[in-house]
Amino acid sequence: MNLRAIFVAAALTSAVPVSVRGLNIVTAKVVRDGQPAAEQARVITVREFTRELRSHKGRPVILHFWATWCVPCLTELPFLDRAAKDLSGKGVDFLPVSLDSPTQLSAQHVGALLTQRVRDPHWSPILKVGDIDAFMTSIDPHWEGAIPVFFAFDSDSRMQRTHLGNINQAELDALADWVTPAKRK
Repeated sequence: MNLRAIFVAAALTSAVPVSVRGLNIVTAKVVRDGQPAAEQARVITVREFTRELRSHKGRPVILHFWATWCVPCLTELPFLDRAAKDLSGKGVDFLPVSLDSPTQLSAQHVGALLTQRVRDPHWSPILKVGDIDAFMTSIDPHWEGAIPVFFAFDSDSRMQRTHLGNINQAELDALADWVTPAKRK
C-alpha cells in the first residue's frame, strides 16, 4: 500500500465517528482496563521528525515506518522493541515512526496499542505530513510509500539501504552491519 492510500485508510480506520450519507458509524474507542487510554502517542511534524533524525548524527540509524492498520506492522512490534534494545548496544539507533492519522483520537489509539505491544506509549511518535510526495522523496526518491519499511542511515546521516516489508533478525542485523563502519571493513 502506498503512502497516499495510507492516509485515506488511516482516516477510515481511526477510532472516530464517521458519517456516510446520513449513516453514523462509530468505531470503538480504545480502552484499557475499562478506562480510556491515559497515555497518548505524541504527534510530530515533519520539521520535528527531521530534527529528531538529525539528532542521531554520529550514530547509524534504522528508521522504521509503520501504522496500526497495517497487520504485518503490528505482528512485528514486540520483536522490533526487543531488537531496538539490542541494536542500541551495538551502536545503532532505532527510530520507529507511525503513519497513523495525526489526530488526538488516533494518538490515544496508537498509545494504547503501543502500551499493549511494547509497554511504552511513547515508543513511536505519529508523523503529521503536509506534502506527502515531498516527504517521501526526502527520505528516498524511490520509495512509493509502502509499509512496513526500514531505511538504514550511516553515522553521517546518509541513507544506505532500504528493506520493504516485515523484517527478521538476520535482515535487521544485515541492515545494522551495513551502516556500522567497523562491520563494513
